[in-house]
Amino acid sequence: MEKEIKFYYPAIYAEVNKDLDKNIKDYKEKCKELGRTDIKFVYLFEEEELQFDSKPFLNKSLEDRIEYAYRKLKWKINKDNIIISFRHSSNAYVDSNVTCKRLYELTQKYPYIKLGIEDADITWDVYDIIKANQKLDDIAGKIKKLDLSPAEQLLMAYFEVTGISYNEESQDENIFTSRAIYSILNSDKIVCVGYVELLKEIMARVNKDNVVMFENCLMLNENGTDYSHMTAIVYLKDEKYNLNGYYYIDPTSDTKRKDEPNKFALASFLVPLGMLRYSFNELKSDEMTEKRGIAQLMNALDSNAKLSYNYIKDMPSSVVDEDARPNKRLLNHMLNNCIELREKYNINDETKMQKEIDKKVNKYLIGDHELCFDFLKSQSEPIKIGQLVSMILAVLKKNNFTREEAYSRVKYILKNNMRKEGAFFIKNKLSRFSYDNLKSFCEKYPEFNIFKEQITVQKNSTKEGKEQTC
Repeated sequence: MEKEIKFYYPAIYAEVNKDLDKNIKDYKEKCKELGRTDIKFVYLFEEEELQFDSKPFLNKSLEDRIEYAYRKLKWKINKDNIIISFRHSSNAYVDSNVTCKRLYELTQKYPYIKLGIEDADITWDVYDIIKANQKLDDIAGKIKKLDLSPAEQLLMAYFEVTGISYNEESQDENIFTSRAIYSILNSDKIVCVGYVELLKEIMARVNKDNVVMFENCLMLNENGTDYSHMTAIVYLKDEKYNLNGYYYIDPTSDTKRKDEPNKFALASFLVPLGMLRYSFNELKSDEMTEKRGIAQLMNALDSNAKLSYNYIKDMPSSVVDEDARPNKRLLNHMLNNCIELREKYNINDETKMQKEIDKKVNKYLIGDHELCFDFLKSQSEPIKIGQLVSMILAVLKKNNFTREEAYSRVKYILKNNMRKEGAFFIKNKLSRFSYDNLKSFCEKYPEFNIFKEQITVQKNSTKEGKEQTC
């Protein structure tokens, strides 16, 4: 079976640039070049247009725009190759329930048009979208009803996500099977990108104001081999724990592996950015850092992926490496929430704030990655072990753990993470799970003492040694 090929054309180009005919010509040339008659032409809207279609674009409703596109295309392209799709967005202002409802209405109105949501380069129909969103709503609903603080909500979602076994796609499957949100929710495949996407989608439903996630793409070097790895930067505001800043998380490194019990790992949960210099991973920037935050044309062929032309995607960023720069969305968010940056750029007029922020981001911050990283670090105060234990206990209590069960689970988590952190980080003072910090915590709170057993064993060993000597 031949690989599916898609030609993507953003709707806004057709409507503003009025160059649909030119792109149809490009499409036909590509069909001829590849000797294929089954290349899909994807006319691509943005998902938020399903959300805000009450505001007509260029004085046209969404229905008018879909009808115009289909009429224009069907006379020049085989109707079996026409797809009208909406590029998926996990931005907080997109309500997926509204998306599902509107897409269903459009599907009923236009049964002869193949409509769907474009997630990476896979087109999902409305029924798969509804099924996947129900799974997300079930997880989010369980968390929301428990009356937890934002940090506690994030922790519970983190436990949910990292409890899923890591499972790569097979060689004959599309690489996005384990990476795109609708793919992972409709399959049992998930890798690093999928963990970040899943956590991001859940938190957008649970608490979109106080927990905001940003993709963080790393270029790593391990044992002489270069590869990429997706982690995240999370903005967290929580009055209960006096938190208002940015932290690094890597759910993949804390996840369970297949046929392995859930070890409740938190070594890579809410890590202060300053601690990342102690990571065993060799982080490095790459040529993509020069283009971060810019919409690009992607024209790549992967042995396991579909071939896609003109698929526009915002590049993620790597802010854990001081040589890389944050993407535009994170920079905008920093200027909205970082007092020092707003003072530096004199952004104080609320009525024109967003316009000012966009201007400052484009003019200054895109190029000044060192300044950005310094300000990110300034709002990344270490979360102490006592704070983390309080979060864990709050989550366990709301999940009906008895006091004895909760304390036992906390001790298990502390032990497990003291071992696990040694595999990811060089010894440092910022670490919550270092021997010294845990020892100090356990001396102050003996009910969580994970060293008692070791001390008893040491004493018994010494006693036995003395008896043998005598």
